[in-house]
Amino acid sequence: MKKLLRFLIPLIATGTMAALYLFFEVRILQLLSTWPKETQPQNLLRITLGLASLLIIGLSYWILELKGQYKPDMPVNHLVPSIMPWKYHDKISLSIGSYHDVLTKHGQPFIRITLKDISRKKMPPPYESDRTPVEIETDVATVGFSHGFMLTHGLRIKKVKTSPFFDEYCYDMSKIENDEEDQYSIYLFRTEHVSDGEFFFRCFVDHINPASKVAELNIYFLWTNDSNQENSPD
Repeated sequence: MKKLLRFLIPLIATGTMAALYLFFEVRILQLLSTWPKETQPQNLLRITLGLASLLIIGLSYWILELKGQYKPDMPVNHLVPSIMPWKYHDKISLSIGSYHDVLTKHGQPFIRITLKDISRKKMPPPYESDRTPVEIETDVATVGFSHGFMLTHGLRIKKVKTSPFFDEYCYDMSKIENDEEDQYSIYLFRTEHVSDGEFFFRCFVDHINPASKVAELNIYFLWTNDSNQENSPD
């Protein structure tokens, strides 16, 4: 409906201009027969300039409307490039001593995850009741995170001080139970208020193999950044 109106409006405007032009032409011919000879050139020039101005305005409006009709639609990702999120979601397997670098969209390092050890330790249980012990012994993956920011962790995780590196934080992590990601995950997030951009990082242990000393980690990384942000994951 809008496209039809955008086509009809300039068409009606042009028709109206043409009708006015014909009307004034007839009036001019009638008036010329009664005008004094000495004023005919000035009056004729005045009317001609007025009609020309009206005609130019009408044609300009018509051209602009037709140009707008055939303007190609811009893709959505071109209209809002600065708010489109970039997401990384993967499962990785690490043996003791190996690491995985989580990279940004352009291949820059964001955070390094290192498997330090796999052992049996006492950890908070996956359930709570009046008869639940405070801790139970279970398989634990000790994982280091190198980023430089302070990380947040769920209630079923323990922070340990085993890393000699000032920018690495280590945690004892048991495998996830009952799909409770918030209880078994390591978090790192920033909002636009602080960093001129927004990102969210989450990691939890999906599986631990004590025999082969291998742990499977589930990593999720979402970034919605400002296009002017420097040194950002995007």
